[in-house]
Amino acid sequence: MKDMKEVASRCSICADHRWAVENMYLSQGSEAAKSLCAELGISQSAFYRHVKSHLSLEPSLSPSGQSCIEWCRAVANLAAAMERYRVIVDPAKIVDISICVGVDDVGQYVGVFITHSGALDEDAVMSMCINLGLSSDDSVLVPGISPTRMTAMRLHAATVFVGRMERKED
Repeated sequence: MKDMKEVASRCSICADHRWAVENMYLSQGSEAAKSLCAELGISQSAFYRHVKSHLSLEPSLSPSGQSCIEWCRAVANLAAAMERYRVIVDPAKIVDISICVGVDDVGQYVGVFITHSGALDEDAVMSMCINLGLSSDDSVLVPGISPTRMTAMRLHAATVFVGRMERKED
């Protein structure tokens, strides 16, 4: 069996743009995702190869609207982004980490919530938030010399939906 790291390194979408392309495909369909791939310099054949071989979820009925996300995939992609951007620099200083779906005063979101005592690289957090379009906030829970802080990074969307696991019949 092939190593998934090896397969992903050869796929131009898996290597750099999986988050953007898959969420565009799942939320707005194939044409929008192909258009995004063209902007990113990814060929149509690479797009079709990725969708056929690496994409496990497909939307049953994609919601209408410009800003929607598929929450199962978004959760997996947020976890992968944490690793890719090397956000956590000292795992021993993490008190709690969770990825949640919820609603706040802005709207629905998928977010990463980390309670820590200086475990994060602030530059990496900012870079991840800017590149992925996340909103972030940081609050001190327990003040002191080494304060315990809660860092929250949220991806807001007007609609959050779940794709289906089986492939559609052509």
